[in-house]
Amino acid sequence: MPSKAEERLRFETFVVGAGNRAAVLAVTSVAEHVGRSDSPLVITGSIGTGKTHLLRALRHFVAGRFPGRPHLVLDPLTLEAIAASPAGRADLLQQAQRAFLITLDDLSLIEGKSAANRLLARVLDAGELSQIVLTADRPVQQLTGLGASVLSRLAAGVEVAMDPPDLQLRAALVRAAAIEYGATLTDAAMDEIARFAITDVRQLFGYVRRLVTSQRFQVMVEPTRRTEHLERASEGFEDLLVFADPEKIVWDWPEMSARLVEDLD
Repeated sequence: MPSKAEERLRFETFVVGAGNRAAVLAVTSVAEHVGRSDSPLVITGSIGTGKTHLLRALRHFVAGRFPGRPHLVLDPLTLEAIAASPAGRADLLQQAQRAFLITLDDLSLIEGKSAANRLLARVLDAGELSQIVLTADRPVQQLTGLGASVLSRLAAGVEVAMDPPDLQLRAALVRAAAIEYGATLTDAAMDEIARFAITDVRQLFGYVRRLVTSQRFQVMVEPTRRTEHLERASEGFEDLLVFADPEKIVWDWPEMSARLVEDLD
């Protein structure tokens, strides 16, 4: 049974903007033409730009459109251990040869691991006829801890970058988060959140979720003072100022608000 994350992280729920449009087009092209598109494809971008969302959306789409076709998900955290086992190496290479799609999330996790790099290079060779899609937290040429063999194979493919969300995309993301979490935020509140210089989409969604939790908390403890619409996004969460542009206005915060919700995102 698909996990909640797998159900949510689909192409239909991905919010497209100027900074990620090229990557979305590249991945959806791969989804529509697996094996006949650019390979290997490397999606690069800083933490929280949506690389994992795109990769999981690709897996979900391909599994639905091409049922029964083998898909190899490489776990960068286990490649070093597999490399130390002759049987493990042989099995992985056989899977790569049969795979319709091969994916790996976060190449940086194998930087400096020589055995994992050698094994990945062999997997890329074995899966030459497969569709290969990988992600990295920065451009490939900056992944100096990768082996020369891996870098050479990646250089033969295509690299697309995902930029941190700009103001317009942040506004669209806030509205998507409000819908997902059932938030009753005013347009002014959502615009205020979007103005915060939050470049990690997870943090942006987490902010909205905290606000939703705050509304529910108020309803539970003060039923006679229900808040149907939160007028100011900054109301009640001084700890979130660390994500805000330091040149923005610093609000006067309620004294107890920092204790309302702890680590919900």
